Amino acid sequence: MEALKEALGEFSLHEENFWIVLRLYRLKCRPPPHRFSPWLDAMPAAFPQFTAAELACLPFYARCAAQYQDGKFQAFCRAAAALGEGGFCADDPRARWAFCAVNSRFWKTNPLAGAQDRRQTSELVPLGDMLNHRDPPNVEMVPGTRTTCASPT
Repeated sequence: MEALKEALGEFSLHEENFWIVLRLYRLKCRPPPHRFSPWLDAMPAAFPQFTAAELACLPFYARCAAQYQDGKFQAFCRAAAALGEGGFCADDPRARWAFCAVNSRFWKTNPLAGAQDRRQTSELVPLGDMLNHRDPPNVEMVPGTRTTCASPT
């Protein structure tokens, strides 16, 4: 754990996020079909990345946020290497995909009032977020009927 925190460096506050990214990466590397295949298939196939020219055109704070995310991804790559996950690296598009999927869909929830466990919980991609991120869409809304989901292909 110390090697992990050292590899994450200034991004060690995102350790919990790192574990979710690593888990999603491992799922992405599994040959389909498996029980998580429909969930992965419902996610966007790719996430756009800024080119150097686009990054240079961003306003100061937006550019800083984008650079922060890139630094965080590099730290996650170092942390994965420290754990012996050599495949999780900047050259593997599945690693970038897992990182972007989690960063665009991860949040913490506050405990319910009166809950026994008063800690925040981490959440990733609720069922509703899985709908219509594919082309063709995997959900159809028909007035006067219930929502139906197409079977995963």
